[in-house]
Amino acid sequence: MMKKNQVKHLTVCIIYLSILFFVSCKKINNKTEVKFELLNSKIITIQNDSIQYLRRYSDEKEKSLSLNILKYKITNTSSKKLLFVINFDELNEDNFYFQIVDSVSLLKTPNNPLVNFTDVSVPYLTFKMYQDSIKKSNYLNMGIKYKNIEKYHKYISYSFILNPNESKTLQSLLSLPIVEELNLLTHSSPYYFKNLENGDRLFLTYEMNFSDYKDVLQDWQIEELKKNNVEFFEGRLTSNSVPIKLINLKD
Repeated sequence: MMKKNQVKHLTVCIIYLSILFFVSCKKINNKTEVKFELLNSKIITIQNDSIQYLRRYSDEKEKSLSLNILKYKITNTSSKKLLFVINFDELNEDNFYFQIVDSVSLLKTPNNPLVNFTDVSVPYLTFKMYQDSIKKSNYLNMGIKYKNIEKYHKYISYSFILNPNESKTLQSLLSLPIVEELNLLTHSSPYYFKNLENGDRLFLTYEMNFSDYKDVLQDWQIEELKKNNVEFFEGRLTSNSVPIKLINLKD
């Protein structure tokens, strides 16, 4: 016959194991309701001594050969209407980005050095600031908070809704190994990979939480989504990976 303490201990263990089993089952059964597919068969990157400094491509030929058109598809396999916000013009954002791993799945880290700019086109920057000021002024007049303008503009420009069993194919441009060149006009520093090789693989990641936009959208927009039974997709999607093919311009 078990003692009182033994019975208490056994009861606690049973409760703990039951909770653990429930959580485990919930996690196993919580299959993703969205498919995220990278449709390219390979990604091209170039290797040449002329880009060893990795600030910008030497000529239009190098730039052209380095360019990839990434094609990817999102399919809603759930029974819900799901909303996504994907800026396909920009692959380096906090919620939509690419990553590269080597042959043993170790992540490759890009380089983004600090650069001192000495030759900046003042007229160009002045015009760009003028355009931005008009956009910001318009949003402020609509009641958008200043701190939310960029994210609100992203929602207006890049959000889309997928109905059940509906899919959408998108395209983005990506150059490798120099993802972004040194550009004095736009005041941007280079962003590049030093050591890409055959055997490396690239994949895309998209992640979203409604809380990121809860205080950005206006009340009427949130009510409109509820009225139409539209939900933000929440969570993280990772596409399949595709191989990187290295082109040596000397060959």
